[in-house]
Amino acid sequence: LAFADHELGRLFDHLRGAGLWDEVTVAVTADHADAFGEHGAYRHAFHMWDEVLRVPLLLRSPAFKERGGSVDRLFGHHDLAIPLLDAAGLGVPDELALHGVSILQEMNDPAAYDAKDRILVQGAGVHGIRRAVVRSRTGKLVAHFPTQEGTFMRKFGSRAKVPSAVFGKQKRLFFDISADPFERNPLSPEDHPEGRRLSADLARRGRLMALMTEAGVGPRRIDKQLRRRLESLG
Repeated sequence: LAFADHELGRLFDHLRGAGLWDEVTVAVTADHADAFGEHGAYRHAFHMWDEVLRVPLLLRSPAFKERGGSVDRLFGHHDLAIPLLDAAGLGVPDELALHGVSILQEMNDPAAYDAKDRILVQGAGVHGIRRAVVRSRTGKLVAHFPTQEGTFMRKFGSRAKVPSAVFGKQKRLFFDISADPFERNPLSPEDHPEGRRLSADLARRGRLMALMTEAGVGPRRIDKQLRRRLESLG
């Protein structure tokens, strides 16, 4: 954190020195967080706890009507492109507008966006472990799909290495975030109205979630152009 803070300071100082600080839009976020033993796990990978999924998002832009403030809403990474395009005065593609929301608009006109019923989804597939989460403001459904055992065993060699991995059948856990924000008391989704609502949403997104959780299950071919681009990034 200290290193990231220092490097951001260097960037911001350069923008100020170049006379650009009051003209640019800056977004600071992360691709994932990390667990530090809150649920007996460390780092990130295939875990779906909030300490892994929730990340900071800081925005500074001349397009904001007021300086300072925060928004208590559900946002995802797919929402980030919209305020950046808005701030630059560029048009937002229909596909983005359909699936995302504008944080900039929310800050400038809170009445224009009602997030109480918004649902976000996330899938993960790595080393044969396949999981998905469906999240609303007050509830969270975590689906553990059957692990791809061959891929899993090639990586870990023993089921005991990842006790939370599910084999044979799907397992679903629901957390009432409004009453259990640290996810200590898993419930059956069928026993809670929000759990049933999120289960229905997961079923509706079945094909999408299958694709999201298949990522990383097996080897993927990388074409030459993509390999060159990756190598150019170091």
